[in-house]
Amino acid sequence: MAFLSISIDICDSTRSKATLRSHASNLDLEPTELYKRFQEHVLMVEDTFWTLLKHNGLDITKLFLIKSIGDEVWYSYDLNGLEELQKLRTTAKIIDLLVSLHTKCFSFSAGPPEGPDDWDSSTPGSFVQIDLPLKITLDVTYDAFEVGELRERFLASPVASLIDKETAGDPVRAGDDEYINLCNRLGLATRVKTDSRLFSTVRSDYIGWEVDRFFRLTKFAARNAVLLGPSVISGHDADALFSYSNSFPITKNEKWKLHQVSLKIPVDCNSYTTLGSRLKLATRTLQPSDQKGIGEKTEIGIIHGEHQEDVELPK
Repeated sequence: MAFLSISIDICDSTRSKATLRSHASNLDLEPTELYKRFQEHVLMVEDTFWTLLKHNGLDITKLFLIKSIGDEVWYSYDLNGLEELQKLRTTAKIIDLLVSLHTKCFSFSAGPPEGPDDWDSSTPGSFVQIDLPLKITLDVTYDAFEVGELRERFLASPVASLIDKETAGDPVRAGDDEYINLCNRLGLATRVKTDSRLFSTVRSDYIGWEVDRFFRLTKFAARNAVLLGPSVISGHDADALFSYSNSFPITKNEKWKLHQVSLKIPVDCNSYTTLGSRLKLATRTLQPSDQKGIGEKTEIGIIHGEHQEDVELPK
């Protein structure tokens, strides 16, 4: 098994929702009306991500949404079946498009529900600007166990036992409406019954030490940048991904070392071309104490555009 783990999250989303909640009160609106506007722009992030992936010549059918956790989405991009050079090309292209995702604008103005013709006469202060900066984490996952099918098999009988049958001893059947509804509500599977057939779909989900480490790393992701995990930044393929031009320490934050890099696109085993403009890559080593339960040091990198001045490295 090998897939790219991709987390895309909205920075300070709780603060944004608090602002919208307060602003809705000022406008005599229900907060959910402004939350809807917020979520529409969050969904634009995913739409833009898909579009960039497609336009970069990557196979959209290898992308899979594992789960959405509030404002954060966790995607996998399947690397199985790809030759080593293809894996490197894919990883470099996805790093590049994730960096470019930060250059897109996802901000919006929340205000009263009047149409555009009435905006000129709106009360000052009736609009509030909400910015949706991103923080993104990327790593390769090799060691993971798929738990969706196991969950369905293991919990099917316990779910059936929760259903009260009118006749004692009358078995619960897979096609019973109450059983189907309970399975759907408890997330065992998505079950749909037609006149003649019962369809069941189980979504993949994963557990494992690498998965836990990946989500520990998301805590170190920086606004407007992409955090690269150890399988990308210090794996055996790292030298085949990055072309380094300069390296120097960061005086303001001595835990990090800064590099000027370009992303390599392998042509064959002996040659490569570089992708796009030069980037800045800050690297550091996380100690075991920085990552609850992980138990070992971890190399990470934070990569962003060369001329970006709005990236603050975590301490």
